[in-house]
Amino acid sequence: MTKPIGVGIYTTAIKRDLLSPEEIQEVTSVMAALNRTAAEAMREFDVHACTDVTGFGLLGHAYEMIKDTSVGLEIDYEKVPVLERARHLSQQGVVPGGTKANHQWLQHVVQYRTGLIKEDQWVLCDAVTSGGLLIAVPSAQAEGLLQRLHEQGVSAAAQIGRFVAAHPGHIRVI
Repeated sequence: MTKPIGVGIYTTAIKRDLLSPEEIQEVTSVMAALNRTAAEAMREFDVHACTDVTGFGLLGHAYEMIKDTSVGLEIDYEKVPVLERARHLSQQGVVPGGTKANHQWLQHVVQYRTGLIKEDQWVLCDAVTSGGLLIAVPSAQAEGLLQRLHEQGVSAAAQIGRFVAAHPGHIRVI
């Protein structure tokens, strides 16, 4: 994953006049950052799949990568880059309708870890504008890609999960 999520929550907060000027600048910078650098960096690796994270949210686009396949996906919630106040804002009910619709749409394919509250689940389903890339490479290349992305200035890039043989066509948030 190359950019933090929570952009939809932040833009909803802007409409409600709930963000500081610094937070507005932060989310604007995230949205304005092009995916070109990340796309160029990943050319050096054996990319099996790649998608931009936009309106369907992180989990919606992750599901698109695995639906109708023989693999499942595990996403480590703690490793997902999230804008600093997105979780707090979600808990205050500052959530776009599209995010809630994504969450509803994915109920049959996502299993959340025990104790992950709905508001944190919404963050993972957040309908994003100008999101980052979700890139799938062989596990042996993941660390190298992450290092390359960081060297190229994609500082929010993080390894957030892995493809697994278990639960094909489904996502587990661990």
